[in-house]
Amino acid sequence: MTRAVSELADDAPDSAADASSLPLSSSIAADTTGEAVKLVCRAILDQGIEYRSSAQSMNAHKRIREIFNCAVAVRAPARRVPRLSGGVLAFSPGLAAARFLYLLSGSDSYPQIAFYTNGASRFAVGGESLPGSAYGARLFGPQENAFEHAARTLMQRPNTKRASIPIFQPHDAAAALATPDLPCAFGLHFLVRDAGMISSATMRANDAFKLLAYNLFEFSLLGECMAARVGAAHAAHVHTSVSMHLRDDGIAGAARLAPCRVADRATPRVLAFDESVREAVRTAEQGLRALGRAPRPDRVLALVPKRLETGPWRDLLLAAALASAAAEGSGEPAAEMMGAAIAAEMDALPLTACEIARQLGTPD
Repeated sequence: MTRAVSELADDAPDSAADASSLPLSSSIAADTTGEAVKLVCRAILDQGIEYRSSAQSMNAHKRIREIFNCAVAVRAPARRVPRLSGGVLAFSPGLAAARFLYLLSGSDSYPQIAFYTNGASRFAVGGESLPGSAYGARLFGPQENAFEHAARTLMQRPNTKRASIPIFQPHDAAAALATPDLPCAFGLHFLVRDAGMISSATMRANDAFKLLAYNLFEFSLLGECMAARVGAAHAAHVHTSVSMHLRDDGIAGAARLAPCRVADRATPRVLAFDESVREAVRTAEQGLRALGRAPRPDRVLALVPKRLETGPWRDLLLAAALASAAAEGSGEPAAEMMGAAIAAEMDALPLTACEIARQLGTPD
């Protein structure tokens, strides 16, 4: 370690002029999630620095291109379902839905999210838990419901700057050299002003091409839940990462985004949210897994109680059901069955409609 640090010191810039060329901060504004991803990727390609990740990294020997302290503001956060022409951005609305349901469950169980995807397998500890990246366990955990504490702070002090929730904890700093699953998110922040609620998420690192769309989806939707909880409109979402980067083939993928047209769709608005709603959603998702992968649409809809019939909840559950089908290799027949079942509701179920189109390889 000492040798590595000394070698870095030998290569350090000799003057402030060298440091001035670094992409130390950037601020980007976009209307939608898809536009945000395009603009952030463009900024990394135009301004970023490159290096090879060290052998000790989870990204060992990969080519990395990054900018620092990148803040992207999304002015229409409900338009969180990215639709970019050409199929360049590999975004699964069904997986986004499953990830959000997992977050709301407050669980850190790896088998629970593995029902929908095995993408987190290398981060799972003992194949059983995700101690770092399961943010819901830290937001809604059984010991401290930090989300509810922040909501009560906002309701009792409407223009407060105190409604913040830490995700990265002191024990994470101690575990940084040992754990495979360190939180990428630092924390969440919520402000209510005349225009409505501004939600913010801060991360230590974010892959702009592969993961930014998912993070914008889940954190902005969580911000909408907080806005509903305190009786405010959701005005905007701001997402900041200390290292905003592209990795290996993601660098070329990001370059292919430039000519893509953006036609993002909005999810149905969250009209009400509190602990009873969250518990109803958690119970419905648990029931979805009990049905097994690729369940019939009517059986999924039967899980939805009356209080969840308005808002995004039906759409989230149906789209997540399609993600479970894809996880076992039956995505196409499941999408065909789902398309027939919801044909009259495609406009009201944008996540499910877009996931059907993705599975079938057709324009939605």
